Amino acid sequence: MLRLLSDHNINEKILRGLLIRQPAIDILRCRDAGLRQTEDPKILEFACQDARIILTHDLRTMPSFAEVRMRADEEFLGMIWVHEMNPIGNSIEEILIVCECYEMEEMRDQIVYLPL
Repeated sequence: MLRLLSDHNINEKILRGLLIRQPAIDILRCRDAGLRQTEDPKILEFACQDARIILTHDLRTMPSFAEVRMRADEEFLGMIWVHEMNPIGNSIEEILIVCECYEMEEMRDQIVYLPL
């Protein structure tokens, strides 16, 4: 199963639902990692250092910073972008599908856009 780092903008209802549906899911919130007011490039760096896939709603900046890392040949372990208008139940289900279907290595340099 994937190890996740949830960006500070992820809906808390999604996080709670993930933990209810899959209590063993390995998900760390940015604020719990001391990254509450941290800029995206530092969050991406932390995710790489801690071997985690980013979980975010941020389409405006996060994918751009990920692309910068990839172009610079820096490590990028992957990202799951969840459309914030996707119903919460659907988001939970699709995140769990991604977590079950992908291995960490398969996510490297990938951005999965949800809904599928």
